[in-house]
Amino acid sequence: MKVALMSVENNIIRKEKSYRNIIESLAEYKRREQLWDCPNLGLLTIAGYFPEKWDITYIDLNKEPLEYKKYDWVFISASTGQINRAYEVADGFKNMQVKVAIGGIHASVCKEEAMNHADVVFVGEFEPVYKQFLMDMEVGTVKKFYESAEKPNLDDTKCPRYDLAGKYSYHVVPVQLSRGCPHACKFCASTKVYGRRRREKNLSSVEEEIKTIQSLWNHAFLFFTDDNMFINRDYIIGLLRILKKYKMQWYAFSDIRISDDDELLEQLAQTGCRQLLIGFESMSDDSLCEINENQWKKKQKNKYYSAVEKVQSFGIGVVGSFVLGFDHDNEKSFVDIAEFVEQTKIYATNITILTPFPGTDLYEQYVKENRIISKNWSCFNGFELTHHLKQMTLEEFEKNYMELNQRINSSKRMYVMLNYFKNILKLRLQCDKGGNQDE
Repeated sequence: MKVALMSVENNIIRKEKSYRNIIESLAEYKRREQLWDCPNLGLLTIAGYFPEKWDITYIDLNKEPLEYKKYDWVFISASTGQINRAYEVADGFKNMQVKVAIGGIHASVCKEEAMNHADVVFVGEFEPVYKQFLMDMEVGTVKKFYESAEKPNLDDTKCPRYDLAGKYSYHVVPVQLSRGCPHACKFCASTKVYGRRRREKNLSSVEEEIKTIQSLWNHAFLFFTDDNMFINRDYIIGLLRILKKYKMQWYAFSDIRISDDDELLEQLAQTGCRQLLIGFESMSDDSLCEINENQWKKKQKNKYYSAVEKVQSFGIGVVGSFVLGFDHDNEKSFVDIAEFVEQTKIYATNITILTPFPGTDLYEQYVKENRIISKNWSCFNGFELTHHLKQMTLEEFEKNYMELNQRINSSKRMYVMLNYFKNILKLRLQCDKGGNQDE
């Protein structure tokens, strides 16, 4: 069986957007581009379940041009922003009589749409259905849809086939520890597919993955893709013991509660954690109320300033994640974020535009209210407004969004932030030396 795993191009900001060149020239955007330059973990994960006798090729279209070659099967996994390109690629292979399978979150929530471009659509997680799929392939009776009825236990998950991507010089490599997130934010599709209950991989499997990554990319920067990495403290302590052995630098997502645990923060710093993305989402109480029913995010707002100071005091850069485009957002919302960024000297930001991804509660709400501007999925990339706002016009929003990005990327702010971090790291180094002398 000759198989291709096709990772399509990242669609970050469309060429048609007037502000694309300005955004892409900014320092923080360039840093984020480095984090996005990583293998497609979904494709490498499913490859771990394919028979060893298969001839499998991994192709990253961000790294090399597309060639329509003859395969038995082509497998594609794409986000909503990538899906139009994925359909183009799929159609090209289908025209050559190559079988195409499509999976991922978008295909899971828009399965009938995806079926217009595929022979098979995987809905949900792959592990519960792979045996049936392989059996059906053997006898030539594959079904259109393979839908996982249950959420799989990840204890015995197979190692992703990182070796297939070893031919590319990635600096960032993704690792998934778990699936599921309890917060169920209304703009997040992940919970719809993975559920709210967190399921974790066996740590011995995680160590095998890290060891494999280090053997392929000696100086790789690990990116833990979990929606919230630190929910299970005992599990993370076990992971940190592993990371200490391999001495690799890494990055992860967290909620604000990480700032309450000094002991854990110290261990993170010692095991190579260089950045933590924390989802602050907004500086507006009204906007925070829109995110989830239990208003958990709003209840944490009084800790925003102290949380950044605490985490960064350990030499770990906080990447503040904010979302703009809520119903209560106005010009003040942009100014408040800018002032928070400047006053906290936060290491970096991830400021995206609220996007009603298909499958989310937010999408269903905006469809009912007739507020979706376009159903061109390429616009659903996190950097483009795709719904009508209540307090701002599209032009007003884009003007304020551009001004905010330029302000927080100013040379003055970058200079202040870098000096702040140099002083923190210098102080930590002095403390470490003092501690060693005392010993």
